Amino acid sequence: MSITVSTLLEHWTLDSWSVVTGLCSVVLRWGQQGWRIHKDECVFAFLNGTTIAPFVVLAISAFSPGMLALAMTTKGAMAMAGCVGLFFVLSETLAPKGLRRKPAEPV
Repeated sequence: MSITVSTLLEHWTLDSWSVVTGLCSVVLRWGQQGWRIHKDECVFAFLNGTTIAPFVVLAISAFSPGMLALAMTTKGAMAMAGCVGLFFVLSETLAPKGLRRKPAEPV
């Protein structure tokens, strides 16, 4: 059985792609941490990664009725992306200025 990119694009659901992008984000974070595991960072990387595919679908849905239909039928992935996005915006909005991270200084 041969697995090709076109096969994956045709048969994997948005939920599948959300999990794959979440796992890829964990691997990238793991590499950025010097191949040491920091569980909190991996959890955040997974949650942020799972939102990439739904956010791409939402952005494309402005131009494609097919993607809009996909976004409306995949409630789980959209709910996950919406919650993570909501928590991010709320944390940026409601955090006292003294507790916000300072931007990194240019090197």
